Amino acid sequence: MLFRFFYLSIISLIVFSCKLFAQSGSGCYVSSTTTFAVTSVGNAGPANSSDIRPTYTGSLALANSTTCPRVKSFGNNRGANTCYIRTSNSAGFTYTSGNLYDYERENCPLDDYIWLMLIAIGGFAFTALRKYHLA
Repeated sequence: MLFRFFYLSIISLIVFSCKLFAQSGSGCYVSSTTTFAVTSVGNAGPANSSDIRPTYTGSLALANSTTCPRVKSFGNNRGANTCYIRTSNSAGFTYTSGNLYDYERENCPLDDYIWLMLIAIGGFAFTALRKYHLA
């Protein structure tokens, strides 16, 4: 019975961790600021400009960062100056030209599921102590 609970806990961790796997998409990368924006806001451009490109906001940490989630790897570079990263300021928005890339996103599974592991280990310990009456 005790080991059955332990095995069910391990299986639950594996089943409920579907977001562990990398997700992919496209984003805008500006090498001078090492910013990689991934939230698309559609096609836009600076005011009074006819240069309309895919525009992104927000940011995602790069692969060498310890911050999660982060970019696991860059894929297809669709060309130089093919997108904008939009940031807001007191005057409105600032558009920085960047390169459009395909990328894979990596989540940090241990950080997301530590509570589930603590419950499983605590339950296992509680059951073991209750069953074997360790004194």
